[in-house]
Formats: sequence, C-alpha cells, structure tokens
Amino acid sequence: MKTLALNIWILFKLRISLAIMLCALAGIAVSPGIDLSAWQTTAIALSVLLSAAAAGGFNHYAEWDL
Repeated sequence: MKTLALNIWILFKLRISLAIMLCALAGIAVSPGIDLSAWQTTAIALSVLLSAAAAGGFNHYAEWDL
C-alpha cells in the first residue's frame, strides 16, 4: 500500500498540484468583490487539484518514450 501511495504521489505530481491549488485559493482570497461560500471554495480547490493532477498524469503518459 505504501508503494502504491508513493507511485500515485509521483505519477500525478501532487506536490506541484498542491502548489497550483494554493495559488488558485490565494487568487480567490485577494480578488475584490468575490464572496464565495465554503462549499464553493472547496469545490474550486478540488477542481483545480484534480485538473492539475490529471495534467501531470497526462504529461507522464505523453513523455513516456522520451
């Protein structure tokens, strides 16, 4: 199980995905006039995290033979 979690961490580049998610949340925090509820903020955070992780996984697949 530990190796599976490590492989997922590496494959989806979750460290950079988390950084991208935090940047998106920081952008929401400093934007004037935006008043989002907690569930909307959570939905945005998860959407950004999953899309960044998917891009990382696709990057691994696309550059498999390079």
